[in-house]
Parts: sequence; C-alpha cells; structure tokens
Amino acid sequence: MNYHVISSLRCDPSITIFLGMPNDESNNKKYAIVLKNLLTDIRKELRELYRENDYPALFENLDAIENEFLPSVKSESSIFFVSSTFNEQVVVPFIVESSYHISDRFTTKKLLRQSNDYHHYYVLTLNDTESRLLEYQNGTLIGEMNDGLFPVTNSGYWTRDRLLNSMGSVRTNYQKEFYKSIDSHLQAFLNQSPHPVILAGVAENAAIYRSIANNNELIIGELNGNFTIDKGESLYDIGKMSAQLIDDHIFKQKELLIDTLDQFASKGRLEQDIIAIYMAAIKGRGQELIVEANYYEEAIITDGQVLINEVDRQHEDYVEDIVNEIIYQVMRYGGEVVFADKEALKSHGSIVLKTRY
Repeated sequence: MNYHVISSLRCDPSITIFLGMPNDESNNKKYAIVLKNLLTDIRKELRELYRENDYPALFENLDAIENEFLPSVKSESSIFFVSSTFNEQVVVPFIVESSYHISDRFTTKKLLRQSNDYHHYYVLTLNDTESRLLEYQNGTLIGEMNDGLFPVTNSGYWTRDRLLNSMGSVRTNYQKEFYKSIDSHLQAFLNQSPHPVILAGVAENAAIYRSIANNNELIIGELNGNFTIDKGESLYDIGKMSAQLIDDHIFKQKELLIDTLDQFASKGRLEQDIIAIYMAAIKGRGQELIVEANYYEEAIITDGQVLINEVDRQHEDYVEDIVNEIIYQVMRYGGEVVFADKEALKSHGSIVLKTRY
C-alpha cells in the first residue's frame, strides 16, 4: 500500500483506525472487542461533530469493518483507512497503540516512520544452488517471499565439465553470474521497500555477493553459516541472530555519530537545511541521514520546489511529513538512515544529511 497516495486523499471526514495486536496471550479474540469499542467511540464522535450532515456510506463502511474483521494470530497491527468513498485495511509488521484519528484526510506519518525503522529488515540467504528472501521485524519473521522473484534457484549458472569445475576462478565466475540474478530480483523489493539487508551464508559467498551488489550500503551485516533447509535452517534462530546484529549495528552507528558529522561538515559534505537535504536526497546524493526520532515537518512540494512555512493543508501538493519523503529517497538510492535523540544531534538541529559528494 502506498502511504503517500493515501495521505494525499481528501474527504471530510476521513478516519484512520489503529489496532495493535501484540498476540502476547493465548486468546486473540480480544482484538475484535478492542476494535468494536473503537468503532463505538468513532460513531459517537461522528454524530457529535457532523450532526448536521448525513454520511450513510461512511457508517456502512464502519459496520463492514466490524462485521468482517478477523483477528490475526501474528504479532502485527491493522490500520483501517475509512471515508464515505474509501475503505482499505493495511496490515503492518509492527505494533501500534490502538486509537483512531478523525480529520479531513488520513494520517500516515507515524506509520511511514515505523516502516522505515532499522528493526524492519530483510535476510537474504546465499548458497550455490538457491537464495531465499526473509522479512523480519524486531527478530520476528514476517514472512518469506514467494512471489515468482524468490526463492531464486540456480538453473544455469554452473557446468558439468569436471575440468572447469576444478578451477576456482571458473566456479567463482559462475557464482557471480548467479548472484547477479539474485541481486536483480532483490532490487525489485528494495525499490518498493528499501529496508536494510543482512546476508546469511558462508563468508566466501557473502564476499562474492558484496562484490556484485548494487546497493552495498543497504547491506549492514552478515550471518555466517549454512542457512539451507536441508542443513536444518531455523527461521527462529535466524531472527534471533539477526536482531542482535541489527542492535549492534545501531549502537555502533550512534557511537560514531557526532565525530563523523564534524568530519563531513569540514569537507562540505553535510547538509543541515531541510530543503537542501530534500533536494540532495532526490538526486541520490544522500549517504547517511541522521534524524531526530520524533521530528516531523509538513510541506508543500511542487515541481521540485519546497515550502515549509505557512503550509496550506488544503493545497493539492501538501505532504503530511517531508521527513518521510526524505527517508524514502535516501534509502531508495542505497543510503542509510539513523534515528537519534536530541541530545545526540546537539547543535546540528533535528535533521542532517551526509552526502556522497
């Protein structure tokens, strides 16, 4: 689901319903009750706010949500975007606080921020014959990609010639070609959802993959071992190990934060103005974005021109949060994003961008 499109839709009233389902208990039926209570409050507030108007289609959509809802058995959240002309449910792999928001447009900015968190990532398994793509959130498996792109099977990048197979350089070249095909499939996912990537395989395979990868900067670590089904691969163990690797990576990034900011500033490769940051990001110049975790900024973006002061929320080019636009562009071009607190950024403001040049 394209959150940017949803946030641009305008219909008064528009209702965004957040339903968090941690599933930390044996009974998941309680979430239907939580949703029912939210809907009761929504109907009451609608009648108070819009008592002079009649919205039968909107109330029908609310009834449909209540009647058709099936609680999840996974740890995830459901987000409902509802108006008289729109009714869409989105499932996200993280937990939100159960609540609702009524306005003249849907609210998505916190969803976008959480979707781009480093704790949401891919694990790419590598061996000579097959590659799988696994999606995790906070060490919990969201799912394995089975959509025609993954898993990728080595169906032609090898030879039966024993002499050629005995030559390491020949085997490596075949493996590189196989891994190039894997990488082209991976890029399709990264273009849509540019989350960090962890490689899972023996060290030699990971090194070969890094040598051909298009978005090396999104690869933040490796799990070394034989991660194949026939070797007894455990998706739970992969999740546990990768979560620790992610935590270690974030800790190291924050430790180096201030020193590297000063170094980049001295070289003229640090942008601190949000408009300049946006322009650099859309041109693919963003190497690393450091942003205060709770920093949001409304804007109007028209033909590459950005306005952040006195923003008219009714403008057709209004965006709820330009920071999320920047995050998306930085990661789309293979850059990294670090969420920091005010104390870590100190005199640098709420957002800075290290540029490639």
